[in-house]
Amino acid sequence: MGRITISDVAAKTEAVNEAPDDFGRRFLIKTGLAASILTLWQAEPSWALENRMSNNKKHDTLPAILTMNDVNAVSPALAHYTEGPLLNGLWKRPKLSPRDRSVVTVAALIARIQVIEMPYHFALALDNGVKPAELSEIITHLAFYARWANAMSAVAIAKDIFHQQRRRDGAPARHPRTKVALGRRSLAGSIIGGIAETQEVIDFCTARNITADVEMIKPSEINTAYDRVVNKDVRYRFVIDMEAKA
Repeated sequence: MGRITISDVAAKTEAVNEAPDDFGRRFLIKTGLAASILTLWQAEPSWALENRMSNNKKHDTLPAILTMNDVNAVSPALAHYTEGPLLNGLWKRPKLSPRDRSVVTVAALIARIQVIEMPYHFALALDNGVKPAELSEIITHLAFYARWANAMSAVAIAKDIFHQQRRRDGAPARHPRTKVALGRRSLAGSIIGGIAETQEVIDFCTARNITADVEMIKPSEINTAYDRVVNKDVRYRFVIDMEAKA
C-alpha cells in the first residue's frame, strides 16, 4: 500500500468539487484519517519493534552456574543442606546410579522450568555419563509431555553447555567441573614440571656427579644469612646443615 500525501488529498478534493459539499467533506475526513493511520503504522510496526528488542538481548555468554560458594555467601544453612543431605546423602544412595539420578533430575527441572538449576545439572549429567545426544532426546521428549516452551528454555541452556563440552573435549586433560567446584578445589600447573620431573633431574645429576654451588650454614647462622640476603651479599644458595651443632 502506497503512502497518501497532502497533494493526493488536495487532488481528490478538487475532483469532487462539483459534488455536494457533504460528500467532499466526508471524503476529506476519511482520507485524512487514513493518512494518519498509515503514518503511525509505517513508523515502526509492533512486530518489528519486538524483533529489534529480541535481537538486542541476544548474546553468546555462558549461563552462570551457581556455585556452592555463592549459596554459602547468601544462605550458609541452605549450603549445608545442599552439600550434606542432598549431594553427599541422596545422590550417594546405591539404588540409583549417578547417571540415572541425573536423568531424573534433568527431566524434573525441564518439566518445571527451573532454569537457575539447569546449567549445573546439565553439566553434572554430562560428567555422570549422560551423552549430549541423550540429553537432547530428553529435551525433545519433554516438549510433548511438559510444554513446548519448557523444552525451548532447556535448549537455550543446553546449547552453551554443549559448546563448552566440545571445547573441553578438545583439551589434553579433562576434569569434572562440578566435582572441582563443589570440592572447593583449584587446578594449577607449572612449566618447570612436578615431582616426577624434579626427581628425574636429581637422578640425572647424581649419576653424573653434577652438584650445585651452595653455601652451607649452621642453624645458628640463619639470622646472619637473612641479613646478608637483605643486603644482597649472597652469591650462592644457602643450605642449612641440620647435622651441624649450633
